[in-house]
Amino acid sequence: MKIIITGVAGFIGSNLADFLCKQDHNVFGVDNFLCGYQERIDRLSFFPNFTFYKGSAQDDMVSTWMDEQTIVIHLAGLSALPANQENPYLSYQNNVAVTAGLLEHCRVKGVAHFLFASTSAVYENTKEFPTKESHPISPNLLYSMGKYHAEDLIRSYHSIYKLPYTIFRFFNVYGAFQDANRTHPPLIPYVLSCFQQNKIPVLHSNGEQRRDYIHVSDVLNFIHLVIHNKPTNDVYNVSTGTTVSVKEIVSIIQDQCNTTIEPIYRDPSLLWEKSYMLYSGVYLFPEERMKDEVCKYSCGDSSKACDVFTWKASISLFQGIQSILEKT
Repeated sequence: MKIIITGVAGFIGSNLADFLCKQDHNVFGVDNFLCGYQERIDRLSFFPNFTFYKGSAQDDMVSTWMDEQTIVIHLAGLSALPANQENPYLSYQNNVAVTAGLLEHCRVKGVAHFLFASTSAVYENTKEFPTKESHPISPNLLYSMGKYHAEDLIRSYHSIYKLPYTIFRFFNVYGAFQDANRTHPPLIPYVLSCFQQNKIPVLHSNGEQRRDYIHVSDVLNFIHLVIHNKPTNDVYNVSTGTTVSVKEIVSIIQDQCNTTIEPIYRDPSLLWEKSYMLYSGVYLFPEERMKDEVCKYSCGDSSKACDVFTWKASISLFQGIQSILEKT
């Protein structure tokens, strides 16, 4: 297969490119390094069937790789919630406008399948659990709204032009080589990194917050199934259907790192305290909304993916964290 991956220098994108190159697919990757890292591209450069272009997913160069047999997997975007909330223009430029430009290239070249990485964040105000794809959606943070607008763009291109698509709503994906150093790092790599360096993690919750965490290998296996089947022109939750608390995650990592270091738990409203733009001006980002976001519960129903593709997440959190440590 000829497969284009946008956001290939990101966490999921680089893992996916490695996975597909090892299966002898011809992989073309694009990234502008807004969120990705050069070292991930360096690791992929050893594959003779990998081609990289530094730029935007909507650039004309990307369209030169496309034909009627091409599969496009659109993972690029600005994902950190505070970065999106601080800069609405940058958020919509990267998460919505770039998607529109890429879709237009795909329409003109007639690609075989357009796959899109959406997010469970679109369910941020949903109170039905486990959450199904059919449940009402009413996001109001910039990141989740942008992702949902991008979903609507994709559905529009299918409705009008018959462009084949699949939308993934990823829940909390974790795994090896995830970024632990950014301003607001994901929980698991952050805690792992702290314990490995004998540092005390600072966590913004009471430790009881529960979410649905899925290992990147389960995600890759689902994508693999989808690209080897006919497009269903639908949206799928990519989740485990189970939840784990912050304290449970910390306990598993403590055991595997053989440490007795305990985290500091802070007021969740302080998580974005470094995002100064949100707390300047006349109308300020409300503390209660911040607390709601940090403490929100997530649990995805992935029965639709199981029914259509016979897919189900299989890697436990213990196994997933163990596999990260084996690769570090």
